[in-house]
Amino acid sequence: MQPSSRHITSSIERRLSVGRLRARRGVSLVIVAVTLSVVAVMAAVTMPNLVTYQKQKDAELTAVTFLSLDSSLIQSGAWLNQFGSYPQRLKAFVVPLVAGDPKCGSGTFKKATGWAANAPYTGVTIIPDYGVPTPLGFIHDSVLDNAVRSGEAELHLDSLDLDAVQMLDIAVDGTVGPTAGTLRYAASTGSTAAHPLYLARYTISDFACP
Repeated sequence: MQPSSRHITSSIERRLSVGRLRARRGVSLVIVAVTLSVVAVMAAVTMPNLVTYQKQKDAELTAVTFLSLDSSLIQSGAWLNQFGSYPQRLKAFVVPLVAGDPKCGSGTFKKATGWAANAPYTGVTIIPDYGVPTPLGFIHDSVLDNAVRSGEAELHLDSLDLDAVQMLDIAVDGTVGPTAGTLRYAASTGSTAAHPLYLARYTISDFACP
């Protein structure tokens, strides 16, 4: 029995419909592939710039934190006027000082009377035993005597990569120089040539480590 012309026509239309559907699917896949390729290229171009931009903003915010500590602890003069020299731990600016607490450099505080009168001595967040949180890590909970110029108090921020420490240096000093300016840096203890990390040392504005 021969198929009717209507049956043949219907069969052809179904095949054409399937063919068009497959063609559309093929075109869609090509469009998706091209779109993904374009997105990948754009990501490859923009991501390094975004990472660099974020590092720069993190360095600027960290510099502001250092400067805020410097300003609130030194320029006001409240701590030095009261106790004569800096404590060895930053937490003493927000946690009551007690007699026997260590000074920056050497020695201990003989008395701690009057601490509450001007406390807290900074509005910067200080987490006892950790330090000051910044986008680049914690400024150590310590005030140290400068190993090069004795008598200068300094703050430390460790384990920075080269880009971060140089951007921080620019944000603080306006230029890059590992051995000059308010912010100086050198290789961290234990840093390797394959994975170099740096210690940033911020010099406080006054000479107060006996």
